[in-house]
Amino acid sequence: MFLSGCKSTPKKAQTKTEKDIYIKGVFITQNEIKPYLVKNTKKSIKGLANELDGCGITDVFLQTRAYGESLAKIKSFPQLSYVENKSFDVLSYIIKTFKEKSIRTHIWINPLRIKTDGTDKNELNKESPVYKVLSNSDTEDDSLVCFTESGIYLNPASDKAVGLITEEVREVINKYKPAGISFDDYFYPTADESFDSESYGLYKSLCESPLSLSEWRIANINSLISSVYTAVKFCDKDTLFTVSPAASAKRSKEELFADVY
Repeated sequence: MFLSGCKSTPKKAQTKTEKDIYIKGVFITQNEIKPYLVKNTKKSIKGLANELDGCGITDVFLQTRAYGESLAKIKSFPQLSYVENKSFDVLSYIIKTFKEKSIRTHIWINPLRIKTDGTDKNELNKESPVYKVLSNSDTEDDSLVCFTESGIYLNPASDKAVGLITEEVREVINKYKPAGISFDDYFYPTADESFDSESYGLYKSLCESPLSLSEWRIANINSLISSVYTAVKFCDKDTLFTVSPAASAKRSKEELFADVY
């Protein structure tokens, strides 16, 4: 999947290289990068960098956390099992190798998604903050997560969930110095009222003039985006923060509660 764009170049900038003038990007999912990381990792990454460079790629959007585990070696989320025991930091090596080819790396995160193939907590990484919350019957952090019939998600209404995601972004920027942070699937996974009924009920009980469920959910997503944007620019004002919404702005707002407008 490629992104392409262009902008006019002032006369004084005519000496810039093509890679300085426009973006030709590719999104690489965790499933697509995994074969390069399992065996002959460094050799495979160098080969991938050469292949991307040969295609004129300027920017890679690398899916670093698709669910509850990350390619990054950070405290917020456990690392993926197939890279955690490597003798070197795989994500750092990817970014460095791509940079040698003048390819910028954007850390692509699916912020809310933890599990989409069932709701069994025992299938989660035992170091996951979500597993720890669900396994502690005395915890006060139950609002950290919400469930659908087929998945587990961080709760957009939870300050702790927003804080966890924001801290993840801070850690990644401070440790890896990527060109950018990119979000996908940052919206509500369902419009079902039962998804976050407990959090919404608590909100209404504490508010004299509560927002409607739809308005409240939109406000929660706005708060998440605002928190992350602020963290990104605080860590490094030159780091980009980009978001991939659903194609329809109307559907995004009315069904997914993401106010693209």
